[in-house]
Amino acid sequence: MSNIKVFKKGDFLFREGESAKAVYFIQSGAVQLHLSRQKQTIELCILGSNQIAGEHAISGATVNPHTAVCLGEVKAIELPVDGVKTQIESASQLTKFLTKGLSDKLRVVFKELQSMKLERDNTPCPPDQTAKIFAALFHSSRLKLEGTKTNWPAAKQYAQRMFLESPKRLEQACNIFVKL
Repeated sequence: MSNIKVFKKGDFLFREGESAKAVYFIQSGAVQLHLSRQKQTIELCILGSNQIAGEHAISGATVNPHTAVCLGEVKAIELPVDGVKTQIESASQLTKFLTKGLSDKLRVVFKELQSMKLERDNTPCPPDQTAKIFAALFHSSRLKLEGTKTNWPAAKQYAQRMFLESPKRLEQACNIFVKL
């Protein structure tokens, strides 16, 4: 079921947007989890020995929400998601309960971490991203309408979580609309 692999510096365990197929138990080395936005990476955290990368797949994520890149030589046990899920299902009720609870809690904490990191990203809007940012604003406003006015905090949060767009960049785009 498991496969011990050795990765070199710069190797990817998985990339953002790709299908989530494996969970990695890091035995040695360091792995950086980051988001890729425009030509910039936003570091989320660094994982080391006895930590897990790719656990989001266990709780139902079908694609990787971030990238995992090796910062040096990394030795990790690669486990297929289906095999891990089978093991969890065959475990005791207490183990299932603990695994589900910790997984849900970790997902919430990681989403908050991602939101905080994106909140601090104040990179100006590059021309190749303008259409995406305005589309995120349009769809966020359209789905979060309250009467004739948009609830800005709700629309901003929706755009941030659904389109992974920096709130400062969204605000800059709104300022362009105001100036027009």
